[in-house]
Amino acid sequence: MDVIKLMLRFGADVNTQNQDGYRALHYAANGDALVVSKFLLDAGANINAEDQNGKTALHHCIHEGSLLMANLLISRGADIDWEDETGETPVTLCLRRRNMNMLQIILNHHHMVATAQRRDFAANVLLSAVDYEVGEAVHLIVEGGYSSVTMSDAAGETPLHRAILKCNPQLMELLIDLNPAGESLTATTTMGETPMHYAARHGSVSVVETLRRRLMRVLGDFGELDEATNPLNATNNAGVTCMYVAATTEASTRRGPGEHDAIVESLQRLNARLFPRDCIVLRSLPAEMVLLHEHVRRGMTLWIREAHDQSHEIDDGQEEDDEGRISDVLLTELCFDWVASVAVLPSSSRRANWAGVLLVAISAGYAYELVPLLLELPLVGSAVAGVLDRLERFARVRQEHLVLLQVHAELSAAFGGRGDLFNVE
Repeated sequence: MDVIKLMLRFGADVNTQNQDGYRALHYAANGDALVVSKFLLDAGANINAEDQNGKTALHHCIHEGSLLMANLLISRGADIDWEDETGETPVTLCLRRRNMNMLQIILNHHHMVATAQRRDFAANVLLSAVDYEVGEAVHLIVEGGYSSVTMSDAAGETPLHRAILKCNPQLMELLIDLNPAGESLTATTTMGETPMHYAARHGSVSVVETLRRRLMRVLGDFGELDEATNPLNATNNAGVTCMYVAATTEASTRRGPGEHDAIVESLQRLNARLFPRDCIVLRSLPAEMVLLHEHVRRGMTLWIREAHDQSHEIDDGQEEDDEGRISDVLLTELCFDWVASVAVLPSSSRRANWAGVLLVAISAGYAYELVPLLLELPLVGSAVAGVLDRLERFARVRQEHLVLLQVHAELSAAFGGRGDLFNVE
């Protein structure tokens, strides 16, 4: 210490650095030299000076686990958001090293601080703890009263939304346990997405099942809920339900074989709908003409092709089986019925021409390719029931296509089972 004082008295620069970018304060922080560090700071040492890797003295003392040194540096204004060359901040370093004592020191100094970057410091640390999947930190922040587990960021994401993105059921369970009232289970983002919307798009079967169990614990038997009060029938800002999201999301690399269908089946057990009742048909057409809503058309295009492709899946070296050929026949018949049921607009006198062209193309084996076009055409209301019967037969080829069968059920219910457009509620 006397040597340091002597050198400074004779003009030594307290912020001088060696070839590695290390300054005296870095060495003091690494060595847990508290008295020396205080003296250097009083002498004008730059508390946020970087070494060649962009690390400050606070980075170094957190790495060494020195609580007293960290307390000193933070109390003197060390920047806890300072990023090194890898993007690591003192906060994320605490989380990565799972040092809860160090994290508590930071929280105690800063949880009441609001900056331009941080509207709510502790809430942001809570989200970071979820992103790093550090359950101990989540528990510390919430149980310590630093932040609420129901907080949300600028996008409206709650910690539970973030845990779903990490596909971490254990962390989800912890967050839900910290919110006994269950508000987080139905919280929505600025895009209107509930946790189940996130699970349907990003999650695995275990993620969806975790939400299912916890929703049932809070809300009871879903069979006793009507459609309006079933939270799984809530739509996001795009007007789609979590079931629709699950059914239209391609299997990600996180999902193993069969997980897509398992997620759909799990949602079906909760009486989740594919479509809101008021979003099945468009109402601006002339009487007796039915045009399916765009979400219905888009979904049916995807699911009809998906069911057809599944029926043609064969093992390497095997010839196509009978089920694939049956699927072709049933798809052709479905398309034939669709063309025969297309409504004629009052101003149209050329139905026979284009209908004949479509029938020839379908007969030539292009039914699969024509599905998107056919779904864009309005149907005669009284013919819908017959088309739906064809759809059900097609959906049961090889292995039942759960989503198409639900489409059949919801459309049949909407049209009163008789193709009566005016029975739609």
